[in-house]
Amino acid sequence: MKDLEERLKTIADKRNEKQQIETHLAIIKSRLNLHQLELKTFKEELEELDDKMNIEEPSNLIKLFNKILGSQDDTHYERERQTFLLTHLNYKNCLDRIQTIEFEVGILEDKLTSYHGVEEQYQKLLSEKTSQLKFRHKELATEIILLESAIRNHAYQQQQIIEAYDVGKELIQLLTTLYNELVELSSISLLQATEIRNHQTVINLPIQKRRQAKSLQLSLQIISRLCDRYADELYDVSDRFDMDYTPFTSTISTFLAHFYDGFISDYIRRSQLKICLSHIDMTLAKMHRINNMLQDDLTKTKKQQTINQEKLERMVLRNEIY
Repeated sequence: MKDLEERLKTIADKRNEKQQIETHLAIIKSRLNLHQLELKTFKEELEELDDKMNIEEPSNLIKLFNKILGSQDDTHYERERQTFLLTHLNYKNCLDRIQTIEFEVGILEDKLTSYHGVEEQYQKLLSEKTSQLKFRHKELATEIILLESAIRNHAYQQQQIIEAYDVGKELIQLLTTLYNELVELSSISLLQATEIRNHQTVINLPIQKRRQAKSLQLSLQIISRLCDRYADELYDVSDRFDMDYTPFTSTISTFLAHFYDGFISDYIRRSQLKICLSHIDMTLAKMHRINNMLQDDLTKTKKQQTINQEKLERMVLRNEIY
């Protein structure tokens, strides 16, 4: 058991070194990005100044008269030239800093390769010691099991939230597409030439508009299924993890009924789509709110999972096997 303790301590130290390098590397890369943006700005300024100087540069004869009589244009040109030289110097200094940082990044990235597999070894040894502690220390076993259960619960909760969020994201895209299609459709009059068939008035629709109608029907079928699935996913998250999305799910799940009511009363009767478009707008607004809530809850549960993982790691590393 002492051998396990020593191996875990050694690999834990290496893991800490690796994490320090990764943190330092992330900071340096952030600085590198800023300098690259700065370099781009200097380059654009140089190109702009170069163009202005090529246009404004006076001829030799004019320079002679300006020297004798004095000229504001000549003074302005000299000021532009000085600005160009200063900007060029800043550009060179920025380029030098970028090259230095890129060299440092290369060194750190090469160094990180020597820590390949450290995290996997650490997790394996940590799991092995956790099992030993649960087996040999009954007073710690209950606390460890509770923490492990909480961590698994957070992982499952994240999975459920992500599934609901992904369905919502897909549904938002489909509803946005539907909205745009309806806006286009509203510019086309539905009423066409009519004829009498079997003593009933029948509207003749061209092939193109029949295809549009079939496409709209297919879109609504897909959206209807996704609305039901989204409501189910939200219900699962609300029911299992005590998160309340109920005020929104009822509106989402009845979207199609409201849509058809608006479509019939709005478009069929008055050749308009104001009610339909307004209903889609309200539904989209609520869905954006729901998905924002899901993202917030996902962040919270990830944070709590990290806290419990760190607490479990400290407990396992601090206690010895005997």
